[in-house]
Parts: sequence; structure tokens; C-alpha cells
Amino acid sequence: MRYREAKETWRRAFAEWTTPRWQATVPSATLRIATNVVPCDANPAHALHTANVFLHQQLYSRLLRGRPGPYVVPDVAIRWEVGDDGLRYRVQLDPEARCNDGGAITAVDVVESIHTVLDPKTGSTEVSHLSPLENANAFAAGEIDDFQLVGVHALDEHTVELRLRAPAPFWIFLLTFPAQSGAHAARTSGPFQVTRLDASGTAVERDPRYAHPKGGNVAVVEWLRRSRDEVIDALLRNEIDVANPILPTPAATEAIAAGRPISAVTAPWMTS
Repeated sequence: MRYREAKETWRRAFAEWTTPRWQATVPSATLRIATNVVPCDANPAHALHTANVFLHQQLYSRLLRGRPGPYVVPDVAIRWEVGDDGLRYRVQLDPEARCNDGGAITAVDVVESIHTVLDPKTGSTEVSHLSPLENANAFAAGEIDDFQLVGVHALDEHTVELRLRAPAPFWIFLLTFPAQSGAHAARTSGPFQVTRLDASGTAVERDPRYAHPKGGNVAVVEWLRRSRDEVIDALLRNEIDVANPILPTPAATEAIAAGRPISAVTAPWMTS
């Protein structure tokens, strides 16, 4: 990858970037999602299932925010740069970035969140996302115990340096996950907060403390555990708004086995 050109492209992009301004709204709608796997863990270090990732995206800010297509935009980080060799990234945080309790999100928070994920005692499911970091694998495996040897350091209150063991062009996209963005289970920083989390379902509602509202009319999101057969009936009775996923019905399975054509329609997933 041509890292020098990438750095220059990012520099020009940051000069043009402005934070989107959203029209003020009063959310009132409830979005009901039926699924066979509901979110079960609000800890960003324990994602494991895609369902949990979707939940974490509503509860926590991230260093970078993904957008449709292969690109990212600022979130907690307002700019970043990469060394010409692709091994060193410096990320500058927004001085105004805040958790929902009012506390600042600092470079130390980012380092600590990465430490939490890599700590063998955590048992995090997100360790592979940090594998490109220098000495991350050795620390996670317990082969070294000095976290200072891992390639992440707070240079000052709002600057994080990340050093990789080898060039990894995909690294920048891994900074869109909350677990490596200063998120901690006890301190949310996203637009929603959990109101229910149990075996039958999960619910979140808008957090009035969130400092960067994104607009939209959804005030409450409910994930409801439903079987394949229950999903179709629930849709027909207007008890849910989204089914994820709708597995093939027995009739559809028979049609596929018989070689008859069938059609399926999908839609993009909701994010904050």
C-alpha cells in the first residue's frame, strides 16, 4: 500500500471535513426486531456474536465510524496519520469527546480499553482485532506481562500512537469497533442505554445524556427472541418490524431441494 499517498489524502480530507449537523427531532418510535440470537452482553470486550456488535454500536462511540462502502469518517478521533512504512499510526482525539456521564474520553482511556481486551484474565472475544499491534499476540497469550511493550501509547491527553508488527492496510477499519476506542462496560458514550438484557430479549432507549444526537425517530429498540416459525406469524400480526434472519420455511426448503427458483429480499441493518 502507498502509505505516503494515503497520509496526504487523509490530510486533504480532514481539511474539507465538517461534522454533519442533524435536524433536531423528538424520537418516539419503537423498533421491534425478532431474531433467534438476541444481544446478551453489553461489555464491548465480549462481542462474540454479531448481535452483540449491533448492541455495542448503539451504546458506545468509536474512534472511527464506518460508512457504506470501504471508507471511514471521524468520530471520537478527529484526525489520524500513518507513517511512510505503514507501521506507525497517530490518532488525535476530539478534546470535546465525552462519555454519557460527562467524563472526557482521553488517550489513556483508549490505551486502557486495549489493555482490557488483551489482558488474558478478561477472556475477550476481540483479541484478534488487535493482533496487528506490536507484541499484542504475545501479551494476550501470557508470553510477556509488560504492557508497555505492546504497540499502543498515550503521547498526551488527546493523542494515541499505535505501532504495528507489520503493515496492515485493513488496520484503519478495525478502529471502528468500540473495544479499541476507549469504551468501558461501565461507561457508555453512545446514543442509547440498556433498559433490559435477559434471555428473552434486549431493549435500549435513547440516552438523554448523549452529547451528539444523530436525529431519527427511533426512541426504543427491542430485540425479541423468536423461532423461525414464530417470525413469519409475528410479521403478519404486525407484532414486529424487522425479522433477522428469516430462515427458509419448510416449503421454501423443499422448493430449493426440488430446484425451483425462489426469491429473497434483504435490507441494510440499523445503526446509530
